[in-house]
Amino acid sequence: VLVAERLGMEKGRAKGQAEGRIEGRVEGRIEGRVEGRVEGRAELLLLQIERRFGPVAKAITQRVRHAQAKDLETWSLNILDATTLDDVFKG
Repeated sequence: VLVAERLGMEKGRAKGQAEGRIEGRVEGRIEGRVEGRVEGRAELLLLQIERRFGPVAKAITQRVRHAQAKDLETWSLNILDATTLDDVFKG
């Protein structure tokens, strides 16, 4: 009986590890895609700012690159109507 229990436990552990690896890969890919999209939005916004207002200060670059996706979306829409750089970062 002890041998059977041990074999069952080993099978269960192996199955759990395999499921964990698969889940980790899927979650990692999803996170990578989300991060890539956010980085892409940030870089596009920086290009738009540079085109509209000239060279981008290091502080602005840092702010944009560390922003949340919702802020990047807001700022990307704001730039369409902005007359100053400050207008981009409102709201």
